[in-house]
Amino acid sequence: MSVHSNVHFSKRSPIRLIDDNTEGTQIYISGYKSNFGVGAAFMVKKTDRILKKKKFKLSTNCSYFQSTLIAINRGLEYAIENIFSENVIICLPNASIYCALQQYNSTNQLIQNIYKMKYRANEFGIQIMVKLNDSQSNQSVSQVNKMAESGAKSNN
Repeated sequence: MSVHSNVHFSKRSPIRLIDDNTEGTQIYISGYKSNFGVGAAFMVKKTDRILKKKKFKLSTNCSYFQSTLIAINRGLEYAIENIFSENVIICLPNASIYCALQQYNSTNQLIQNIYKMKYRANEFGIQIMVKLNDSQSNQSVSQVNKMAESGAKSNN
């Protein structure tokens, strides 16, 4: 499934915020920026089973916000290619990222790409939703944060 189709703004709708009771494949994401570098990571889980973990070293020109959006993009790409006909839940680190994702008419290329993937996923019966990280997800959040930090400090 190609995730690079053009989606007119009029066909976009905001990504829905859900509560903790919705079942589905979860994508934990993290961006990281410090004096050591910039990194991003995602981890895809279904129930308690980890399906995929990936970390990235990014250009030092990237902001924390951009690194987080890159993690969302990469996690969604994996999920759309490998998950079929179920909910995909992006677990966000904070409300400011959620607010940015609500700007579905944004000119930010990373946000536009997220909406393109959401539209394509919907065509195949996959629903993309978001939730804010909570205390029940602390272990997964901690793990993906360490992966993003490690990606930033790696030499590759």
